[in-house]
Amino acid sequence: MEFRGIAKQPIFGNAYLSAFLDNEGGKPKILPGQCRVVKSSLPEGLPNTKHRQFLEESSGHFRYYWNVDDPEEIESFKKRYRDGYNQQYLGMWSALSGGL
Repeated sequence: MEFRGIAKQPIFGNAYLSAFLDNEGGKPKILPGQCRVVKSSLPEGLPNTKHRQFLEESSGHFRYYWNVDDPEEIESFKKRYRDGYNQQYLGMWSALSGGL
C-alpha cells in the first residue's frame, strides 16, 4: 500500500541484519513486545547511556526493558508479563474443555 508523501528508506548494516536474523531464528524466540540486543553486533563495550540501566544480560543477548520507567520495576514487569502470557492458555483451555 502506498501513501502520498511517505518515502520508504531501506535500512542497511550488519547490526540491523544481525537483529533481523536473530528475530527470525534466535533462541529463545522473543515474545510480543520484547526487545533484545545481539551482543556480537555491538562495538567494543556498551555505550554508557541512561538506557544502559534497562539492559539485562542473557545468553548472547542483552534484554532491553523499554516499557518500564525505573530499573527497579523490571522484576515486577517480568512477573506481570509472565502472568499475562500464561493467562492466554487458561482461556484456550477453557474454550477447548467446553467452558467447564
